[in-house]
Amino acid sequence: MIQICGSNNFVSGTFDENDWSAPIYQSPEEVRSILTNLMIAGRTIKSVYSVGPGYNYSKEWLDNYALAANMKEKPEKEYFPPITECIPDSHIFSRIVLIDKPIIIGFDTGDQLELEFNSISEIRISMNTLPSGIESNHQFHNIDLNTLFSEIIGTKIVGIQIGRRNDIPQDWKQPRGEEWKQQDSLVAYVLFQTDGIAGLALEPYKETGRAMLICRDRKIRPIPFGDLKRGLTIMPFGEEGLEPNQ
Repeated sequence: MIQICGSNNFVSGTFDENDWSAPIYQSPEEVRSILTNLMIAGRTIKSVYSVGPGYNYSKEWLDNYALAANMKEKPEKEYFPPITECIPDSHIFSRIVLIDKPIIIGFDTGDQLELEFNSISEIRISMNTLPSGIESNHQFHNIDLNTLFSEIIGTKIVGIQIGRRNDIPQDWKQPRGEEWKQQDSLVAYVLFQTDGIAGLALEPYKETGRAMLICRDRKIRPIPFGDLKRGLTIMPFGEEGLEPNQ
């Protein structure tokens, strides 16, 4: 474990990595120990919130997605103009978000679990240290995770699985410090198993992290665009005139 001397004093409700006191956990045993000590299993999920934007839900990313989907060979009646606004409501997306800022899981007890998993085998974990509605500097939200992850809202966490890996991809940044080199295994993912149809998994992905809903067969849960767009806060789906924090 690497201790961080943050004050948790976030100016104007703006998140800063250096002000956050959450320690860095690098081994599967450390992650399991802290989540056990925090008594996460048995809690009911009330909300899921992202401090930063989802990189796969920017207007540019979605327009590129629409263009790629339009170019795929399909029956003429299924064609649509290659822009986000014209993606059919029935078109299937995956319940996954790419993010490099903390994700906050709110519980029915009023507590919140804060996790950031954007580096290989490094996850920051804390409880009740981030203020409600905190946002990242000069970035604004583009996806409501309560919509994207609606299938776990109201479910109870019944188990926690810590995935292990033995090596690091060559093009990925190495963990901090030297202690991780002496470990038998590294943290690959954290999976919160629920009593519902899906669980919430978090894992690093190159220079970001990603969170997703997966079912028991390890497949990512689908979401129709008609449901997904209700959670998008980019134009023309979200609030007009939404500006990033200054």
